[in-house]
Amino acid sequence: MSQDTQTKHAYEHAAKIEKEAREDGLAEDATNAAALKADNHTGQENMRPVGGDLIEATEIKEVYGLLPEWHKDELRRLLVVSRGTRLIQGEAFCDLRTPDRGELVASGEEEVHDELLVPKKAVDYEIWNKLVGKEIPA
Repeated sequence: MSQDTQTKHAYEHAAKIEKEAREDGLAEDATNAAALKADNHTGQENMRPVGGDLIEATEIKEVYGLLPEWHKDELRRLLVVSRGTRLIQGEAFCDLRTPDRGELVASGEEEVHDELLVPKKAVDYEIWNKLVGKEIPA
């Protein structure tokens, strides 16, 4: 076998392996997407994800009255779920209007109306602890 033929076979073999790896990756992505996709049994179909529907607390005038002792820099780090968003089952939130209730866990059937909900996953632990009244370790 000539060197050109060997090079061609090596190239084709490498291309075949690369194609199989891509196809395996696509199959794995499809499996993950199917596992993560909500259905009508969980009540979360057509749900708008929380991550894309967050508003900085400084944009909501009411927040200044609810948290008067908070510095503006802290309020910038505080994100609120926008109205109309369906909550993801198992996610933790705190309502700025009733922070004394502490951490609220969504059942997956709620939709934000007039609440000012802060998702735990969207804020750092210092802000979350201050919000729910936990001591921040020194």
